[in-house]
Amino acid sequence: MKSNSKLFKLPFEHTQESLPPKAVDSPTGPVVLEAKLNSRDLCKEPANIIGTILNTAQIFIWDKKDYQLEVLRVMHKPSLPEGMEVDCCITFLCRFKNLSPQLSTEFACRLKFEEEILDGEPESGEGLIAQSWQSAHTRLTIGTEDEEYLLARANRKNSLPQRFAKESLLSSDSIDYLSDGIKLTLPPFLKSEEGQIQFVIAWSSLHKPDDVSTWFAVDIDPDEILASVASPKLG
Repeated sequence: MKSNSKLFKLPFEHTQESLPPKAVDSPTGPVVLEAKLNSRDLCKEPANIIGTILNTAQIFIWDKKDYQLEVLRVMHKPSLPEGMEVDCCITFLCRFKNLSPQLSTEFACRLKFEEEILDGEPESGEGLIAQSWQSAHTRLTIGTEDEEYLLARANRKNSLPQRFAKESLLSSDSIDYLSDGIKLTLPPFLKSEEGQIQFVIAWSSLHKPDDVSTWFAVDIDPDEILASVASPKLG
């Protein structure tokens, strides 16, 4: 059965499974998403609806009384500088809407180490908060938009309330480096306000020292991700 999502407005085919978003299984260990709305981590609960948009994209939908949450899990093919490559690049794009007087939100993306616990290396740049972990054979990077890009989206009314920009409600304190990932805490959302955040995960086998391919891979504009889903020829 084909349906359209309420927030992303994307068509999808229903699937029979009813599970939380599956972890990304990387060579370093599973990478998991946390989406806490009013302190309730919906990613630990079965989604109300799961759908397939493309062979490379799934949507998970939680339709609750006080809020709605949709998570796109997209296997993305990033545009990289010549000579760079990654083994895999996967994006969690989260869009939500508050249906209650006020909604608190906290999102995190974490690497669950299976064997060796690795030290993270913060590798942020313009518009990007990123952190990488390197084993003997693999380099993995997690990235998200920095506070300046979030404020710019808010100012454009692009999936964040404009008052976030007008009242300067976002700062570097909104984003935390964790020993195993990155956490993003947004200001409270008022009724009917919508928000969107992303985490991009990329990894590659170590072919040469100081390879920064994964850093470039996670530096993706959310509109590019949505375009790749809406128009497969662009992905």
